[in-house]
Amino acid sequence: CVLALHESRSDPLVQIDWWAGPYSSETGSRLGHASRQGFIVVAPLWSRPGQGAYEYTPQEHQRVLVALRDAMRRASIDSDRVFLVGHGEGATAAWDIALAHPDLWAGMVSISGNPAKTVPHYELNARYVPKYIVMGELDGRKADGAIIDDYMSFRHNAMVVMYRGNGRSYFFDEIQSVFDWMKLPAHRRQEAPSDIETAAMRAGDQFFWWLELGAFKPGIAIDPILWEQASRIRAGKVSASIGTDNQISIRNGPTDNFRILLRPQRDIDLNQEVVVSSGSGRRRRFQFDGSLEVLLEDARQRADRKRPFWMVIDVP
Repeated sequence: CVLALHESRSDPLVQIDWWAGPYSSETGSRLGHASRQGFIVVAPLWSRPGQGAYEYTPQEHQRVLVALRDAMRRASIDSDRVFLVGHGEGATAAWDIALAHPDLWAGMVSISGNPAKTVPHYELNARYVPKYIVMGELDGRKADGAIIDDYMSFRHNAMVVMYRGNGRSYFFDEIQSVFDWMKLPAHRRQEAPSDIETAAMRAGDQFFWWLELGAFKPGIAIDPILWEQASRIRAGKVSASIGTDNQISIRNGPTDNFRILLRPQRDIDLNQEVVVSSGSGRRRRFQFDGSLEVLLEDARQRADRKRPFWMVIDVP
């Protein structure tokens, strides 16, 4: 699936045409690249009427994520091969949303994006998301060089393409290379990591694979609209791991409450007791009761039929 985010003041249908080709009334189909290569294209309306720029708000995130869940309920989408893409301000939105929710994506494609605010602070999250970044050399609003420098290391899977002599553009010449990149075997949503090292600093950016954060401690969450007025801008670090024998350790987090969601996965055997230790040092023991209620409700809410959770543990 390609989840395509439109440029500001642009019609989402432009994204459908760009990725899947224009609709032919004669054939009743679209014959563009996505159609030929087996991709479903979803283009949500993420902005308000007349909105000129992406605002980094939780409401914008929700518009995108709700559209994805709705599409997954309606179509046979492989949830391990969902790519978040965008143009212009939509690319900025895709960049930010991909890093805020790294557990959802097989990869992110930004074409003429201009990330700011939370993006430099989410470098830890970016390590989990393959990235394809396209920009024009003369685009005065292109991505900050410091952000790109962070991605040029062995910790990141990043492809950066710069068109010399070009400004801000949709770069349609790049589309075949983008699809070739998306079809690489390595660009699938990875299994949930046993070790989580991420960052969070905004309401809504609170779920990472099998760990959900509760309400943030004072001074952590920043309202993106009031970003320039914030007296302290620093992301809260999240650190947790699953060890041998169902041992789960939560070492650090910008909250006092956590929720752990488990399914049969690497290092987790739900036939055995689960032991959880948090910052207080107290060890708590839990046993899966075999109920289907959690699994069915999770599948209903998240529509991820490949990775529904079976067991929920609340850690106060």
